[in-house]
Amino acid sequence: MNAPLDLVVDVTTRSFDTDVLERSHEVPVLVDFWAPWCGPCRMLAPVLEQVVRELGGKVVLAKANTEANPEIGTRFSVSSIPACKLFVAGRVVGEFVGAISGGQVRRFLESHLPSPADGLVASARRQLADGSVTEASASLQAALALDSAHPDAHLLAARVALRERDAELAGRHLDAIRPGTEAWSAADAVRAALAFIEACNEVGGRDAALARLAADETDLDARYGLGCCLALDDRWDEALTALLDVVRRSRKHRDGAARKAMVTIFDLLGRQHELSDQYVRQLQIWA
Repeated sequence: MNAPLDLVVDVTTRSFDTDVLERSHEVPVLVDFWAPWCGPCRMLAPVLEQVVRELGGKVVLAKANTEANPEIGTRFSVSSIPACKLFVAGRVVGEFVGAISGGQVRRFLESHLPSPADGLVASARRQLADGSVTEASASLQAALALDSAHPDAHLLAARVALRERDAELAGRHLDAIRPGTEAWSAADAVRAALAFIEACNEVGGRDAALARLAADETDLDARYGLGCCLALDDRWDEALTALLDVVRRSRKHRDGAARKAMVTIFDLLGRQHELSDQYVRQLQIWA
């Protein structure tokens, strides 16, 4: 018996990013790298589909024919088939090579599938992206109730606290992140961004900074404070524009605070983000 159609998809070089990388932010995707001439691949295929069906939507199976789409195999360094790689949130979290039993496949998947707390954190991330801060906070509280040490929950909760200008709460969440985790590495940028709260408060908030600039557009303290206020509201493009304007007018203002703030935003967004790429190039001209 085949798995339901929507749980098994054939992917090509063109569709891989959408059907695997993007979709893996919603549900884990197990990619089966195979070829028609491969006997063990034909043995493994029904086993994979059966396990996926039994898991009832907890994972999606994507079948990548490496003979028809050799670029996919090259891209992910596939040297022997059948090869299976499990993608979660856009990255490989586990893999195996060769035809294995259904029990082994199931144990492999269950050891890597997101926990209920992981699912709540993923929901919170989507809610924040939609601007639903209250709902995101509730999801994160529920996640931490299930797993009080969940590193990504603490990191995202720190981001929420940063947005709400609560430096003390953000600091507590950052301190709770286990060393050595990916969240622990990402925490440095959030900790650096706590300086945005003080700078925003110093100018009396966004509206006060705008009023000062309306009276005197050369007021660099107001423009720097405005950039920090905008960053706290996740208005990244506007924040980077304001901070870059400070750098253009005076690279030494506050010992280069605007440049440092821009670098912090790059780290928060990720260096691959389109805004990071755009403003890094502009900053290199002026800094």
